[in-house]
Formats: sequence, C-alpha cells, structure tokens
Amino acid sequence: MPMKIVFRADASAEIGIGHVMRCLTLADELARLGGVCLFLCRELRGHMAGTIRDRGHKALLLPDTDDLAEDAAFTRQAVEREGGTDWLVTDHYGIARDWEEAVAAVSRRICVIGGPADREHLCDILHDQNYFHDHEAMWRPLVPAAADLLLGPRFALLRPEFLEARKRRGMEGRNRVLVTFGGGDVPNATELALRALALAGFDGGADVAVGGANPHLAALEKVASRMGNVRLHVSPRDMASLMAEADFAICGGGVTLFEGLCIGMPSLVVSIAANQSLAVRLLAEDGYARFAGEARSLTVELLAERIAAFAGADAERRAMAAKGMELVDGRGAARVAERLLGWREAGA
Repeated sequence: MPMKIVFRADASAEIGIGHVMRCLTLADELARLGGVCLFLCRELRGHMAGTIRDRGHKALLLPDTDDLAEDAAFTRQAVEREGGTDWLVTDHYGIARDWEEAVAAVSRRICVIGGPADREHLCDILHDQNYFHDHEAMWRPLVPAAADLLLGPRFALLRPEFLEARKRRGMEGRNRVLVTFGGGDVPNATELALRALALAGFDGGADVAVGGANPHLAALEKVASRMGNVRLHVSPRDMASLMAEADFAICGGGVTLFEGLCIGMPSLVVSIAANQSLAVRLLAEDGYARFAGEARSLTVELLAERIAAFAGADAERRAMAAKGMELVDGRGAARVAERLLGWREAGA
C-alpha cells in the first residue's frame, strides 16, 4: 500500500500562497516516490485547490473558521472520512500542541512545517528551513524528545526547476533586476520597490513577478506601464528562468530568497512580515544577502539609495552568489520526502 500523506495548509490574498506552494513542492516529491497526497484547505478567496488538483493531488475544502478547535474538528472529520493517514503535515502558523492533540488519533505521525518558535508542538518531525545560529536550541524544548528536527536551508523546500537553473545561470551583465514579494504582498512592497528603482535611476530592465490574487495588481499594472522598462508577470510558470536572467533581486524574506540563494542570484531583501526579519538579518550579517529593511519603515527615497548601492556592489554580489549556492543546494524537498517515507521502511 502506498503511504498516505495529508497536508493542512491555507492560501488567500491575505495569507499569501507560500504555505500551500511549499507543501505542493513536498507533495510532488512524495508522489514521485510513490506517496499519495491529500490537501485540506479552508474555503478562502484564493484557496488554490484548483492548482493543487492540476498538480495531480486531491484537495478538499474545509469550512472557513478562525476557531482552531473547530478547525481541528473539521480536519479530524475529513481525515476520518479518508480512512486515516500515515502522515499529517501542517503548515499553518496558528497551529500548536492543542490542535495536534485533537487530530492525533487519525494520523500515525505528525510533521510540523514550523513557523515562529514560540509554541509547543506534538509532532514526530519538525521542519524549519529558516536560517538561525541557534536553531536546535530554539526548537528542542518545544517538541517531544524523540522528535526529528529538520532545520536550516539544507531542508529548504524548493521546486526541481531551481536545481536545474543552477546549471545554466551565468554571471552578471544582463542589466536586469527581478522584483517579487510572493503571491500576496499585502503591504505592497512591489510598488515601493518599483518607485525606488525609478528614483535610483536604474537604466536596465525589470521583471516583476506577482500572484494573481495580489490585491494591488491594478495599481502595479499602471506603474509598470508608465516605467516602460518593466515586464509584469502574473503567476509566472517559470520563476527559475526569471531568476537566472537577473543580476539581482529585490524580494521578501520568504521562499523566494531561498530560491535565489539556490541558483546564485544575489538579493536585496525587504522584509514584509515580522517573522522574516531576524532570519534575514542573520543571513545578511553572514554575507548571504543584503537587508534593505522592513517594508513598513522604508521610504521610497531610502530604498532607492540602498538599491543604487547594491547595484554598484559587483564584487559583493559575486561573493554572495557563490556563498548562497553553497548554503542552499536545491535538494531539500528530496531530503524531507525521504525522511517521511523512511519511517515506514524503518518499521515505525
């Protein structure tokens, strides 16, 4: 019998698409290795169930509730109707031990794709691909003693095309920049970056990648059309190629940053979420990226200064690209999938 894996993750214009997208990356790898995957998502605007099904996985919509006890009950009932599962994988920053205890009876194992290390979890595997110096010390007191910790960029859940893009990326000289802040970008850091690019006098081309659910899409289309040297890509199918063509990126501190590190694309990072800032600052201190600041505190003028400085720092960007490719090798999804499937092989 193939191993069954249920994912509990949400997407919406407000939440963004990152939780579902990284789970999809893991699900694709698990399916390639023989697993059968089901997604449970709240019925929110932009839930991505269609995208999940297009990738060959089953997706069911749960009633929309902010009450985590109700959410656990809906999840438990859905898994029960499917006959239980070998693994329940959660990627949801509101979930903690109480929720996991409520669903534990319908899953042999639980894997948590971790958010902030500020709550206890009842899990067998804790995955956190962020970059911290004291990673294990942060998480070990919050999980059972026997839990397996999969920590750091070595386990970054990246799609296979980013591993392929490493092979074809050349060095700089294209005079192009990539601007992207994920699928949602509630604070509209994309427009901030575009206006700063114009003020900085950047005379190259810009590729701007946004999600279809971006609440600022109409305004971004107007700004891009006025600038003239901007190509706007809505839900692009080949982000790896856009990255491979860019000298550098202006981006957020989520999965896009790790994708860029993997293929050797230097990044000027604007944090758009509070939980990104610490890890991004550490990456910057260690020479893997440059931190421009938090979107909520940056002005167009200040960001323009930092863009101009980064665009002129050729030697730093070359060193950053090489270091990034060493830190993130693009094989994280395979490592996590093999660990999940390995429980059965080990007789667990």
